[in-house]
Amino acid sequence: MNKRIYSLIIVLAAVSVSALLLGVYLLTTKTSVYPQLFIETCAAVFKNITTHLHLNPDGVASSAVLLTSILSAFFVGIQLLRFMISHLQLHFNSGHTHVLPKKLQSIIENRQLQAVSFSVIAGKPTAYTIGLFRPRIILSAELIKKVSYHQLEAIVLHEFYHLRNFHLLWLLFSRLVSSFLFFIPIIKFLYHQLQTEFEFAADAFVVAEQKTNLHLRQSLVFNLEYKNGVIPYFATSPIEKRVALLLTQKTPSNKIGKISLSLSILSFVVMSVLAITSPSQIVARFYDDSISTDCTSDLDISNTESNFSIQKTFSSSVVTYR
Repeated sequence: MNKRIYSLIIVLAAVSVSALLLGVYLLTTKTSVYPQLFIETCAAVFKNITTHLHLNPDGVASSAVLLTSILSAFFVGIQLLRFMISHLQLHFNSGHTHVLPKKLQSIIENRQLQAVSFSVIAGKPTAYTIGLFRPRIILSAELIKKVSYHQLEAIVLHEFYHLRNFHLLWLLFSRLVSSFLFFIPIIKFLYHQLQTEFEFAADAFVVAEQKTNLHLRQSLVFNLEYKNGVIPYFATSPIEKRVALLLTQKTPSNKIGKISLSLSILSFVVMSVLAITSPSQIVARFYDDSISTDCTSDLDISNTESNFSIQKTFSSSVVTYR
């Protein structure tokens, strides 16, 4: 993996670990896992809203953290379910092939890929890598038939690079993390950046091996004609950006939106504030300051009234003496 991928992984890991540590701390110290207490807290919050709008800060914070955790677990479950369904469908559709086409066998021998598992399936032209810990490359017979030898070689080398570096496992993990921390949009942005960089790195490997990008460009153009083919849920690739990179040799740059960046910073600030102090302490401090200010004002008023009364009495006494 190149330096850009390493940098993205480090940034993604740093942001994710920081957010996860803050979330775990808030979940274990600022909330209660008792369902009855959670329900009572929610009921008290709604009751206070409908009556006097006097909310319990600790109850609101606890409910918010628990609700966010529940949503995070729900989104992670959805992503896992979608991945498992897609993975199983691809697995059942990719039956083992004992006799590989001669064109593919020649590529395997020339590139010394005998240790890699290959499967040839029927259906639309498609190519992808399947499997997390024991990955294998899936190619359709229609694809092998329609592309040239060098184009097929470029496709095989591209998928081999994904397989060798366990990109599917990396993408699955980072996707789950971005789903769990859905309230920090920058993590999802980093996930998409990492996904794109994986594709760029695989293309660079193909160009280095074939000493040209012509065959890879031709295979990508062919792939654009079959966008609706069978591709794994986590392995969709930005083909247009890859073609642009091969033509211009300039890496397309993506910038995170201002709204996403602002929401990410706000989420970290709120989590940090909740982790450092308790909401009730903030309210109590504000309340104490208000009381002390009011008491000081009342004391000043009473002192003023007392001084005025003393002066008036003194003046009356002087007049009576004269």
